[in-house]
Amino acid sequence: MISSSEGPGESVESEDPVRERGDPAGRADPGGSGWPAGAEGDAGAGRGGQDGDEAAEYGDPDGDEGAEYGDPDDDLSYWADDESLLADRTAAMLWLTGRGLAVERLLLLWGAGLAAVLGWAAVGLAVQSFEAVGLGTASGLVALGLGVVLLVPAVIVAGVWIGRGQDIRRQLVDWAGLGPVPVTDARLRAQRRCVLWLLPSAALCVAGVVATVRALVRPAAVTVGETVYALGFGGTVLLTGLFGVVQAVGHQLWSGTLLNAVPVRRRGGAHR
Repeated sequence: MISSSEGPGESVESEDPVRERGDPAGRADPGGSGWPAGAEGDAGAGRGGQDGDEAAEYGDPDGDEGAEYGDPDDDLSYWADDESLLADRTAAMLWLTGRGLAVERLLLLWGAGLAAVLGWAAVGLAVQSFEAVGLGTASGLVALGLGVVLLVPAVIVAGVWIGRGQDIRRQLVDWAGLGPVPVTDARLRAQRRCVLWLLPSAALCVAGVVATVRALVRPAAVTVGETVYALGFGGTVLLTGLFGVVQAVGHQLWSGTLLNAVPVRRRGGAHR
């Protein structure tokens, strides 16, 4: 793309750097790789060597909330050279890492857990109403219906949440397999984000275990409905915490294996 601007007695021409490196014109989403509109700016920053920019650490994942992500292009001829391929690989993997450990995903997990806790509360109330018989049967049916309305969407959201995490991990693996050299960018560890996920998730696990144990070792005065709610509450909180812990620890293990596979060359002479 050639653009020119004329002033009094002067003319300035500039070439589009994207065309200069041989990319097809107008391909905002190269090869179905899932690049959102505007993400080329992030990849361009990687090509420019600005890896130390904190603002672009994860490719500004909040810049386009409705973007869809796909697999990298299998046709390596799309990239003009290895340098542009490696720059795009780094930008894509940082973007996907930011998406997989985004705060929004953690909040979505907690939201699903909260809905499930409320659903179990409704189920426990329904059981207590059924125990009362009489007019309690009608209110028990209403409470049971409310519990189902809350629990079913919570389970569906949790399933979608897990599936999305698996898709992101698969895409990361696919991107890591591209290029003539292994991945070496230490930012892929995302240690701060993993800590942000790990600490509250571990606390939820502890709270869930305590609640579950108390529900199992219940005094005789506790009703069946209260026991049902306590077990549902404890199990839901425990699972919510475990999902968060697995996400954080799993990413650390995967990124550690990926990066540690690269031999570190130390100063002080050649290897013997």
